[in-house]
Amino acid sequence: MKIILSNIIIILLFIPELSSARQAVSLQNQTEGEREVKAVINPSNVNLFSYVAERDNALNLGYFQTSGNGFIPVMSLCRYTETVRDDIGREEEIITNKNCDDFNWRPVLDENGRYWFLFTSRSENRIYAGYVGKSLDCSTAEACNYFPLTISLPRGDGSLLRPQWAADGTAFIFEFGGNVFKVSGILSPEMMQEQELLPILFIENAAYPNWSHNQEFIAFERDGDILVFNYGLFLRDKSQDLYSVNQNLPADRAFEKSRPFWSSDGAHLSYFVPEITQSHNASEQEDNFSWNILIRSLITEGEDFGFRPLNRERFQVRGVSRARDTLTGPMVVNFLTGEDERVFTGFVNNDPDNNFPVILRSIRADGRQLSTTISDRNHFNNDYVAMMPSENTIRFIYSSQMDGELNLNFATWESQDHSFTAPYTFQNVGQRDALIRSALIPGYGQLFKGQQIKGYSLMAGAAVLTGAGIYFGLEAKNALDEYQRQLDAFRDLLVGNEATSAELMDVRRKRDLALDDQKRFNNLQTLSLTLLAAVYVYNLFDAQQGFPIYRRVSREGVKNRVTLNADLLTSQSGSVIYPGVQITLNGL
Repeated sequence: MKIILSNIIIILLFIPELSSARQAVSLQNQTEGEREVKAVINPSNVNLFSYVAERDNALNLGYFQTSGNGFIPVMSLCRYTETVRDDIGREEEIITNKNCDDFNWRPVLDENGRYWFLFTSRSENRIYAGYVGKSLDCSTAEACNYFPLTISLPRGDGSLLRPQWAADGTAFIFEFGGNVFKVSGILSPEMMQEQELLPILFIENAAYPNWSHNQEFIAFERDGDILVFNYGLFLRDKSQDLYSVNQNLPADRAFEKSRPFWSSDGAHLSYFVPEITQSHNASEQEDNFSWNILIRSLITEGEDFGFRPLNRERFQVRGVSRARDTLTGPMVVNFLTGEDERVFTGFVNNDPDNNFPVILRSIRADGRQLSTTISDRNHFNNDYVAMMPSENTIRFIYSSQMDGELNLNFATWESQDHSFTAPYTFQNVGQRDALIRSALIPGYGQLFKGQQIKGYSLMAGAAVLTGAGIYFGLEAKNALDEYQRQLDAFRDLLVGNEATSAELMDVRRKRDLALDDQKRFNNLQTLSLTLLAAVYVYNLFDAQQGFPIYRRVSREGVKNRVTLNADLLTSQSGSVIYPGVQITLNGL
């Protein structure tokens, strides 16, 4: 029976289709629609980012390598173990999270080279701060940590929302009770953990504040207007004048769709303006609407400043909603100025007929617009497109559906040769999928998760132990056959009455040696199969444990470089016609 079991295992180990796992990585969408997987890229390191995992709604930090396996999980935030008791008194530990959101990276590193961040816990109504060490190795609490801040808030109800660091990292702002507060004088990030923070009322009646990356301006929404506060001028002469960028936005709409965003150099501001047309079909009670993306360029002259339209006319993203009060539109996360004087904006189209594609649009200094669909399989209308420049490149991270799973996608715009790198896709591995594979073949689940060293080690260990079990089993059988031969020879000598005592002793000795060999090989086979069983059990346990691991899906296994296909098109908005260029991504 042991030999049969060993042979079955060794046959399974060398099935080619199963042992050659693709270098690809999986985020099983078990909670579709509950929260978007939105990435926030670190401004100091475009390969370091935060994201929300759909599988458990947990906030995580990850790192993208341009070579090797690609994706490295760094840290999991907001997850904790809670002990609950059922109706009959039995205790059970469950892993839950604190519903964290509003992630914001500190723009600069501290003196120790650490990456600091802020985020909110909606469940606790608290702001958290934390850091990741320069090595990105979070094996110790000293290297990576996060903790709640103690903030002295004014009386009244309200939620702590949208914390954001200043560009120099010595202050941060946040929204509470419809106002914006500021915490100043942060000499070191550690002091936030050691003392109570005393915020000051910074801007009254303001929502969705966004601090420019050069720390000069703060844009926010107030009563249907997009306003800009000149913070740099305020520091110089205490001026508190506000500039109205856009007035008369629909005051009954969710203004997250109109929230302002600064470009990375602080030179441009963008926001959405919804336009709604009542449906003529009263029975369906549908509203047709368009989201107009407006981009304004900052103009400064001395202490005066203003804004002018960057694009010649607003460009529209059409969508349909059945409920006026729950309109959901595309999200502009950021837009950036490259060396070729392009401004980029990325968003998700909220047109259900188009499966919510991810759109990338760039605008040249002359107003010409270039547009492309970088993913036509998003299927999530509240998604996030993250962008961040680095030297001559711009990194994009977005999510999309593929093969029924939600994936993280990484793409790069190369400004020097105006090319767009085909995205690498990373899928969070479902623990059940890894467990099934490891149940079939030890180590296969680890390979599926992208843990190649551990996977091949387990597979090799299982193969060696299986081979040893088979070898020792065969040797035990040979020893048993030898024992039987010597036993028969001993009986023949006794029956013939012709053997000398020396011959009888020699046969008896060989018989005993064969019996000892048989016992020894049986023991070694039992030990091999016991160790194999231990490896197999550990392999199953490891396959479903630990931080979610990602495996990499690279189209055709190569990094495709794609050039722009500049076919001149004509786009129309209202009565104004402007030229545009359609980007075609060949080879994707």
